[in-house]
Amino acid sequence: MKGVSNPKARIVSGTYTGDGAGTQAITGVGFQPDAIFVFSQLPAGNYDYYKDRNMGLNARILNTDYQADVIISLDADGFTVGDTQGINVAARLYSYLALKN
Repeated sequence: MKGVSNPKARIVSGTYTGDGAGTQAITGVGFQPDAIFVFSQLPAGNYDYYKDRNMGLNARILNTDYQADVIISLDADGFTVGDTQGINVAARLYSYLALKN
């Protein structure tokens, strides 16, 4: 199968630090992502998270199952994380990869 090129597609990577709050908006991405990956920087017991625009309220935790209140929304300039499954632990560093197709 031949790949399809989309000159308007964008990929942005970045980091954020958890604040331990019920929700935290991660802004400055520059677009509303179609999909987001978040990676915990904690080496032991870490989770990797995924959400795309078709997943409604849930997100996928890559080494477990779908959960609510993880990646809550894909926003106009980034995304919002919740406080479950270790995605917003105070002072923990996270990396993300935002994709726009």
